[in-house]
Amino acid sequence: MTAQSERVNEDDLQAYVDDVLEPARRAAVEAYLAERPEGAERIAAYRTQNRLLQAAFVAPAGQDIPDRLLDAAAGRPRRTAHWWRQIAAAVAMVAVGGAGGWLAHDAAVPPPVVLDMAARATSAHQVYVVEVKHPVEVGAEEEEHLVGWLSNRIGQTIEAPDLSRFGFQLVGGRLLPAGGRPAAQFMYERADGQRITCYMTGSEDGRETAFRVQESDGVTALYWLEGGLGYVMVGDAERDEMVQMARAVYDEMNRDVYRR
Repeated sequence: MTAQSERVNEDDLQAYVDDVLEPARRAAVEAYLAERPEGAERIAAYRTQNRLLQAAFVAPAGQDIPDRLLDAAAGRPRRTAHWWRQIAAAVAMVAVGGAGGWLAHDAAVPPPVVLDMAARATSAHQVYVVEVKHPVEVGAEEEEHLVGWLSNRIGQTIEAPDLSRFGFQLVGGRLLPAGGRPAAQFMYERADGQRITCYMTGSEDGRETAFRVQESDGVTALYWLEGGLGYVMVGDAERDEMVQMARAVYDEMNRDVYRR
């Protein structure tokens, strides 16, 4: 490990993602990442998060961003301004309404931890959904083992949702890193080759949120917190179908909770 790479901090990583580093500092960050494989996963998550937030926050045609918001952003240190952009972008996210816990009764702005979860799930989906020979670690033929293993790692009992009524069959799943904690990814495939993923990870603070939907680069992500777990459904199916599948997962997970 070089002395230069040891001095890389979070601000450097954020600036690297935003492509605003001087060449020498950029080289130091790249050396740092080369020595830490887990760093590449963080950078990928940050970049995916930025794409999601940029897609969510679009000023209405012909309208400028209000001066008061620009002044607020410019008057803060760089790292704070980065989070301001996330919060401002999140205001434009669409809450999915409906009965049975789907109403957006919580704050309009999702907590940063929820945005991060959605970004990580979307990034993992984009990486693994294109795999032909190794899309999952454990196949559907070992579903009982897969579910038990992932439940033990996450520290809560989870299930692989049944999406067969939508034509999607379980392919299998894998364990993923999620900012220092484990996450589960279940992958599903339809007869036409279309794939979707269901991502789950523990939520330490135990809060619950409304369901939200985010669309970026042709991929739809629906995410929510419920019962100590975070869920993200990701795929390129039609938006209405993705909403229906997310509802089905929500209902199934709640039935499982009641049976315990």
